[in-house]
Amino acid sequence: LLRLRPHDTTIQDQLDGMEDRWLQLMYDLPNNEEQLHSAQMELLPSRQALNELLLWLEGIESTLRDDSGKVPTSLMDSQVLLHKYKGLKIDLANRQLTIDFVNQSAAQQSALSELEPASSLANSAQSERTDFAERLGQMNKRYLAVSSDVDDRLKQLEMQQLRWEEYEKGVNNLVSWFNNQEAAVKRFQKVGHEASVEQTTKDCKTLEGQLREKEGEIEHIKHLGTSLMDPHPPTTGDRPVTDTVNSLNERWRNMDAQLYQIQNDLEDALHQWKAYNTALHKVNQTLLDTEFALAKYNLASGNVKNYQAKMSQLQQLQAGFAGSRKSVEQVSQSADALLRSCDPSVAKTINKQVVDLQQT
Repeated sequence: LLRLRPHDTTIQDQLDGMEDRWLQLMYDLPNNEEQLHSAQMELLPSRQALNELLLWLEGIESTLRDDSGKVPTSLMDSQVLLHKYKGLKIDLANRQLTIDFVNQSAAQQSALSELEPASSLANSAQSERTDFAERLGQMNKRYLAVSSDVDDRLKQLEMQQLRWEEYEKGVNNLVSWFNNQEAAVKRFQKVGHEASVEQTTKDCKTLEGQLREKEGEIEHIKHLGTSLMDPHPPTTGDRPVTDTVNSLNERWRNMDAQLYQIQNDLEDALHQWKAYNTALHKVNQTLLDTEFALAKYNLASGNVKNYQAKMSQLQQLQAGFAGSRKSVEQVSQSADALLRSCDPSVAKTINKQVVDLQQT
C-alpha cells in the first residue's frame, strides 16, 4: 500500500504505531516473565522445585527414548516431529530460570552451612544439604544431556525436513509434468493435414528428448527417497518411496511406448499424405491439361492434313488421360488409409476431394 500510496500518512502512522507496540511487548514480556518466576519461587521451596524439575526431566527423557531411531516417513511426519522438538527446545529454555533458582538456593545454603556451629542438628542439616547437592548435580547433568540431545535431534530433523521438501517438490513437479504431457500425447494421436503431421512429428521428438531428461529426475528422486528411508528396518521398508517411484516409472514407460507408436503412426500418415497429394496433383494436372487442350479444338475445319493432325493429338491426349486412371486409384487408396486415422474435420475434406474427383 505504501508503494502505491507513498504519501499516505495514515498508513505510515498505523505501521509506526504497530511497530512501537511490538517493541514494547518485546521489552515487557521478559520482565513480566522474570517477575512471575520470582513470585513463584518465593512460594515454591527449592527442594520442591528440584523434585518438579526431576519429574519433568523424566518425561523429556522418556520422550527421547521413545523417539530414538524414529525416522519420518513423509513430509507430514517430518513437520510433526520438527514441531514437537521445537516445542521441547522452548520448554527447555523456559525451565532455565527455575534451574538457576535451584542452583542459587543450593549455593546460598552451602554458604550458610559454613557459618553454622557444629551440632547434631547441624550435622543432620548438612547431610540433607549434601543429599540435595548430589541430586542437584545429577539434575544439572541430565538437563545438559537432554538439551544436547534435543539440539542434535532438532538439527537432524531440520536437515530431514529440507530433504523431504526437496523430495516432495520433485515428485509434485514430475506428476504435474506427466499430467500435462499425457494430455499433449492424446492430441498427438489425432492426424491432421500434412503440415500438421510434420509439426506433430517435431513435437513428438521434442517431447521424447524431455522424457529422457525426466528419466534422470526420477532416478534422482529414487536415490533421495531411498536415503530418507535408509534408517528403517526391512520390515517397515521404503514402501511410500517405492510406490511413488514405481508409479512414476510406470508413467514414464507408458509415455515412452505411446510416443514410439505415435511416431510410427505419424510416419505412416506422412507417407500416405505425400502419396495422396502427389497422386492428386498428378490427376488434377492431367485434368487441367485435358481441359486446356479440348478448349483449343472446335469443329473440324481446314484440310484433311490438319484434321488428321488434330485427330492424332486427341488420340495421344486420350491415351494420357486413360493412363492417369492409375493415379486416380492411388488417390482413392491413399484416401482410404488416411480416413482410418485422420481427424473428422480432415476426413471430411478428403472425402469431398475424392467425391469431386470421381464426379469429374
